[in-house]
Amino acid sequence: MKILFYVLAGIIFASGAYWGVTNSPRGQSAPLPKADQPTVPLPSAESIIHTFFSLIAEKRVPGAVSLLDTNLAPDESARQAWGVQFNEVTSLKIISIEPWAEESWTENNGVFKVVLSVDMSEKSAGATIPYYGWDGDPDTRWVAASKNGDGLWKITEIATGP
Repeated sequence: MKILFYVLAGIIFASGAYWGVTNSPRGQSAPLPKADQPTVPLPSAESIIHTFFSLIAEKRVPGAVSLLDTNLAPDESARQAWGVQFNEVTSLKIISIEPWAEESWTENNGVFKVVLSVDMSEKSAGATIPYYGWDGDPDTRWVAASKNGDGLWKITEIATGP
Protein backbone atom coordinates (compact mmCIF):
# COMPACT_ATOMS: atom_id res chain seq x y z
CA MET A 1 0.00 0.00 0.00
CA LYS A 2 2.88 2.37 0.85
CA ILE A 3 4.46 1.68 -2.51
CA LEU A 4 1.22 2.53 -4.36
CA PHE A 5 1.00 5.81 -2.43
CA TYR A 6 4.58 6.78 -3.35
CA VAL A 7 4.03 5.85 -7.01
CA LEU A 8 0.86 7.98 -7.21
CA ALA A 9 2.56 10.89 -5.42
CA GLY A 10 5.47 10.67 -7.87
CA ILE A 11 3.13 10.71 -10.87
CA ILE A 12 1.23 13.72 -9.53
CA PHE A 13 4.48 15.55 -8.78
CA ALA A 14 5.91 14.79 -12.21
CA SER A 15 2.77 15.93 -14.01
CA GLY A 16 2.73 19.17 -12.00
CA ALA A 17 6.35 19.88 -12.90
CA TYR A 18 5.54 19.26 -16.56
CA TRP A 19 2.51 21.54 -16.65
CA GLY A 20 3.99 24.23 -14.38
CA VAL A 21 2.19 26.62 -12.11
CA THR A 22 0.59 28.53 -14.97
CA ASN A 23 -1.53 25.56 -16.04
CA SER A 24 -0.21 26.10 -19.54
CA PRO A 25 1.45 23.23 -21.42
CA ARG A 26 5.22 22.98 -21.02
CA GLY A 27 5.54 26.03 -18.76
CA GLN A 28 4.20 28.57 -21.26
CA SER A 29 2.69 31.60 -19.60
CA ALA A 30 -0.47 33.40 -20.62
CA PRO A 31 0.12 36.23 -23.12
CA LEU A 32 0.51 39.74 -21.68
CA PRO A 33 -1.95 42.43 -22.78
CA LYS A 34 -0.74 44.51 -25.70
CA ALA A 35 0.03 48.19 -25.23
CA ASP A 36 -2.86 49.20 -27.50
CA GLN A 37 -5.45 47.27 -25.49
CA PRO A 38 -7.72 49.40 -23.28
CA THR A 39 -6.74 49.81 -19.63
CA VAL A 40 -8.74 50.78 -16.58
CA PRO A 41 -8.88 54.60 -16.39
CA LEU A 42 -7.63 56.41 -13.30
CA PRO A 43 -10.26 58.04 -11.08
CA SER A 44 -11.33 61.57 -11.99
CA ALA A 45 -10.90 64.61 -9.74
CA GLU A 46 -14.60 64.53 -8.88
CA SER A 47 -14.38 60.84 -8.02
CA ILE A 48 -11.40 61.46 -5.70
CA ILE A 49 -13.30 64.24 -3.88
CA HIS A 50 -16.35 62.00 -3.50
CA THR A 51 -14.15 59.19 -2.20
CA PHE A 52 -12.39 61.57 0.21
CA PHE A 53 -15.60 62.66 1.92
CA SER A 54 -17.05 59.14 1.83
CA LEU A 55 -13.97 57.82 3.64
CA ILE A 56 -14.40 60.46 6.36
CA ALA A 57 -18.08 59.53 6.70
CA GLU A 58 -17.11 55.85 7.02
CA LYS A 59 -14.50 56.67 9.72
CA ARG A 60 -11.71 55.49 7.40
CA VAL A 61 -9.63 58.54 8.23
CA PRO A 62 -6.17 57.27 7.16
CA GLY A 63 -7.59 56.59 3.69
CA ALA A 64 -9.03 60.09 3.51
CA VAL A 65 -5.77 61.68 4.67
CA SER A 66 -3.89 59.72 1.99
CA LEU A 67 -5.87 61.62 -0.66
CA LEU A 68 -4.49 64.98 0.53
CA ASP A 69 -1.67 66.48 -1.53
CA THR A 70 1.72 66.84 0.11
CA ASN A 71 1.29 70.64 0.09
CA LEU A 72 -1.80 70.25 2.29
CA ALA A 73 -0.31 67.54 4.50
CA PRO A 74 3.47 67.84 4.10
CA ASP A 75 4.54 65.74 7.09
CA GLU A 76 3.32 63.31 9.73
CA SER A 77 2.38 66.13 12.11
CA ALA A 78 0.10 67.75 9.52
CA ARG A 79 -1.45 64.39 8.59
CA GLN A 80 -2.18 63.75 12.28
CA ALA A 81 -3.78 67.18 12.65
CA TRP A 82 -6.09 66.46 9.72
CA GLY A 83 -6.83 63.05 11.22
CA VAL A 84 -7.77 64.55 14.57
CA GLN A 85 -10.25 66.87 12.85
CA PHE A 86 -11.75 64.12 10.67
CA ASN A 87 -12.13 61.80 13.66
CA GLU A 88 -14.42 64.36 15.30
CA VAL A 89 -16.95 64.04 12.45
CA THR A 90 -19.94 62.10 13.75
CA SER A 91 -21.99 62.27 10.55
CA LEU A 92 -21.25 63.43 7.01
CA LYS A 93 -23.50 63.32 3.96
CA ILE A 94 -22.55 64.58 0.52
CA ILE A 95 -25.37 66.73 -0.82
CA SER A 96 -23.72 67.77 -4.08
CA ILE A 97 -20.41 68.05 -5.91
CA GLU A 98 -20.29 70.34 -8.93
CA PRO A 99 -17.49 71.81 -11.05
CA TRP A 100 -16.62 75.41 -10.18
CA ALA A 101 -15.09 78.06 -12.45
CA GLU A 102 -14.33 75.54 -15.19
CA GLU A 103 -12.97 78.29 -17.44
CA SER A 104 -9.89 78.47 -15.18
CA TRP A 105 -9.27 74.72 -15.14
CA THR A 106 -6.29 73.05 -16.76
CA GLU A 107 -5.74 69.42 -17.66
CA ASN A 108 -4.14 68.93 -14.23
CA ASN A 109 -6.17 71.26 -11.95
CA GLY A 110 -9.82 71.78 -11.09
CA VAL A 111 -12.07 73.18 -8.36
CA PHE A 112 -15.41 71.82 -7.15
CA LYS A 113 -18.15 73.34 -5.04
CA VAL A 114 -19.04 70.66 -2.49
CA VAL A 115 -22.15 70.92 -0.31
CA LEU A 116 -22.17 68.69 2.75
CA SER A 117 -24.24 68.01 5.82
CA VAL A 118 -21.72 67.57 8.64
CA ASP A 119 -22.23 66.90 12.34
CA MET A 120 -19.27 67.19 14.69
CA SER A 121 -18.69 65.76 18.15
CA GLU A 122 -19.42 67.97 21.16
CA LYS A 123 -15.73 67.66 22.06
CA SER A 124 -14.83 69.59 18.90
CA ALA A 125 -16.70 72.65 20.24
CA GLY A 126 -13.56 73.36 22.29
CA ALA A 127 -11.20 73.29 19.29
CA THR A 128 -9.24 76.45 18.43
CA ILE A 129 -11.81 76.99 15.70
CA PRO A 130 -15.03 75.60 17.19
CA TYR A 131 -16.18 72.46 15.41
CA TYR A 132 -13.14 72.95 13.12
CA GLY A 133 -15.31 75.33 11.10
CA TRP A 134 -17.95 72.72 10.30
CA ASP A 135 -20.82 74.62 11.88
CA GLY A 136 -23.28 75.27 9.10
CA ASP A 137 -25.94 73.02 7.80
CA PRO A 138 -25.30 72.69 5.02
CA ASP A 139 -21.54 73.29 4.92
CA THR A 140 -20.18 74.47 1.57
CA ARG A 141 -16.55 73.96 0.66
CA TRP A 142 -14.53 74.70 -2.45
CA VAL A 143 -12.22 71.77 -2.98
CA ALA A 144 -9.30 72.00 -5.40
CA ALA A 145 -7.66 68.93 -6.87
CA SER A 146 -4.48 68.55 -8.90
CA LYS A 147 -2.70 65.66 -10.55
CA ASN A 148 0.53 64.67 -8.86
CA GLY A 149 3.69 63.42 -10.59
CA ASP A 150 2.15 59.94 -10.97
CA GLY A 151 -0.93 61.35 -12.73
CA LEU A 152 -3.17 60.70 -9.71
CA TRP A 153 -5.59 63.34 -8.46
CA LYS A 154 -4.95 64.66 -4.95
CA ILE A 155 -6.83 67.25 -2.91
CA THR A 156 -4.77 70.44 -2.78
CA GLU A 157 -7.15 72.83 -1.02
CA ILE A 158 -10.30 72.82 1.10
CA ALA A 159 -11.72 76.33 1.50
CA THR A 160 -14.87 77.98 2.85
CA GLY A 161 -15.04 80.32 -0.16
CA PRO A 162 -14.05 80.37 -3.82
